[in-house]
Formats: sequence, C-alpha cells, structure tokens
Amino acid sequence: MYEYRKSENVNALMEMAYFSFAAKRSVQELIKRFIDYALSSGTEIDCVYDSNKLVAAYLLYPFQIRFRNSMIPMGGIGMVCSRPDYRGKGTIRFMLEKSIETMRDKGMIVSMLYPFNVSFYRKYGWELFFRKKLVFLYPDLLIAKENPSITAEYLKFQMKPVKSFTMNTRGKNTTWL
Repeated sequence: MYEYRKSENVNALMEMAYFSFAAKRSVQELIKRFIDYALSSGTEIDCVYDSNKLVAAYLLYPFQIRFRNSMIPMGGIGMVCSRPDYRGKGTIRFMLEKSIETMRDKGMIVSMLYPFNVSFYRKYGWELFFRKKLVFLYPDLLIAKENPSITAEYLKFQMKPVKSFTMNTRGKNTTWL
C-alpha cells in the first residue's frame, strides 16, 4: 500500500520532474531554481512512497485569494509527476485524493491547478473555471480572517483577461466584472 507524506527531497522530485516534463538539460537548472524559490516561500513537497521509494510527488503552494472583503486560503498544485514504472497503478489518484485532504487540513477551501490535460484532472474532481457559468457559493460558508497587511484597489480600466461571471447567492444573481 502507498504512503503519503511531506518531503524535503528536492533531488528526487527534480529527477521525476525532468522525466515527466521531458526537460532538456538546458532548462534543468531553471527548474531547480524554480523549486528552490517555491520552497523558500512556503511551498511544500507532498509525495507518495511505495515502501521507501518515492513514486509520485507534487508541489503545494499556499496562496490567499481575495473574496469580497475577506482573504480566503487557497492551495495551488503544481509539478505533479510520477515515476514511469508507477503510471497506471493508482499512485496519482491516491496522491490527488490525499492532496484534497491535506488542503482541507490546512484550511485551504479553494484549490487551483493549471492542467496539462483537462480530462486527466477532470476525473479527479477539478474543472476549468471559465467553463462554469454559474457558481453556487454561500459567503457564510467561507470562514476567513481579515489580513490588515493586504490591501486592494480598484483599477480604473478593465483588463482584457478579466471576464464577468454570475454567482447565485441565495436566489439572487450577482454579476462581477
């Protein structure tokens, strides 16, 4: 049976990542610097082991997102990778299920990842946000503490990537831009 735990073994993660992402030698140092920077800013490596052998891993980034006047804890998932000899054996499914438990334990009520393959992550419960037209989210379910060190300002112009979406809050539709 697999074991899920946090790790600090950067070299083992990089070895899997180089293979999983077909990283050429010319970018391997860049990947190492990226991982080192992420770890120095609170990101953690979460892994799956078969006995003492690392077989899959990902990076869990701690973020805060602004929702109305509150800051909401969010977990970002990145660099999901596995050993080639463990693909198709349930290691990624096990790891992603455990990642959700980990984020819940840390109070991260929102999760985000940038998928290389939408259908791959869709079967584990993630969905493209822009494909949803209606989001049911009741603000009283979100427990978040104000953070006085974070400020926000309204832009005087609308950025092109920003799209409006409608949210149903207790029978009342509200549209944000």
